[in-house]
Amino acid sequence: MLKKNANSNARIKDVAQYGGVSVSSVSRYLNAPDTLRLETRKKIQKAVETLRYSPNPIARSLRTKSTETIALIIPSLDNLYYVDLYSELRQAAAASGYTINLLTSNWNCETMRKYLQVLPNRNVDGIIVTFLDDDELIEDFRVTQKYIPLVLVTSTPNRQEFNSIFIDAQEGVSRATQHLIDSGCTRIAFVGGRLNGSTLAKRKGFEIAMRQNSLSVNPEFYFFDKDHFSTGFWAMRQFWNLNKRPDGIVCTMDDIAMGCVKYLLRNGLKIPQDVKVIGFNGISLINAYEPSISSLEHPIKAIASEAVNLVRKQIESPRAKRHQVTLYTTLIVNTSTDVEAPTRFLI
Repeated sequence: MLKKNANSNARIKDVAQYGGVSVSSVSRYLNAPDTLRLETRKKIQKAVETLRYSPNPIARSLRTKSTETIALIIPSLDNLYYVDLYSELRQAAAASGYTINLLTSNWNCETMRKYLQVLPNRNVDGIIVTFLDDDELIEDFRVTQKYIPLVLVTSTPNRQEFNSIFIDAQEGVSRATQHLIDSGCTRIAFVGGRLNGSTLAKRKGFEIAMRQNSLSVNPEFYFFDKDHFSTGFWAMRQFWNLNKRPDGIVCTMDDIAMGCVKYLLRNGLKIPQDVKVIGFNGISLINAYEPSISSLEHPIKAIASEAVNLVRKQIESPRAKRHQVTLYTTLIVNTSTDVEAPTRFLI
């Protein structure tokens, strides 16, 4: 057994050996101690104090060429979904001994290209890109992953050449549309943000469900703008100037659904009696809104866990085969589509 030494240059593996635990457990103790059992934390704490271990991130980085940092690139913090996703990714990364360096592209391809060019030479060990895999950037991703582990979180199904988490948005929106049809809606509108791969997949799912139920899609019942709350508000204003108005609204994100609800309530419509509204993503605020908003909830804990796991495996084994993980959404029925839906609370 190692002995106490006031001048020790103890390393993390020395702490692990002294405490009778794994190196990964010591790393988790240093970065996210709450993820360990109390008994394990006590063993590591005793070893750290006995060996007077003091982690030096800079020295460790120079020795291992590892910074224990993952870059996370999201479109924007304006969309509340990405706030929730960042929170889960930060926790998942910490549990594996990594920290998250958050970057936003504001949907700008040139900004993305700049990130992809400079990050392999910066202090990060891997990159997670969320819903920014436009076709025009695919070649940039191919080049980047030659030099640094890269994971895509995407709603585009044909990304097999990358480590990727595929969220089947088409199937999810098809179920959202079917839910409105089963609730009695026959004139259903579709409101989306920018026309990227994710929005196109969702639109396809909407149209599939309409066709399967022999319902026609009114060309005037489409509205696309930015990924923002205001898009839903302006969409409703346009629809309510039509002679025939929709009785159901499918939105590509919850923020947009909130904008729809705001306009409808301001103009005296009853939800869901007059109009039913369903969103997509399942952000934490949908249950706090009134009426609470039905949605297709993303499994963000699983997304975060799988994304960090794929990055970590590629860091540890750079030549390992790339993997694709498919995840599905869950229908959450709230009072924006069912007046008798159960009350849900934020946890």
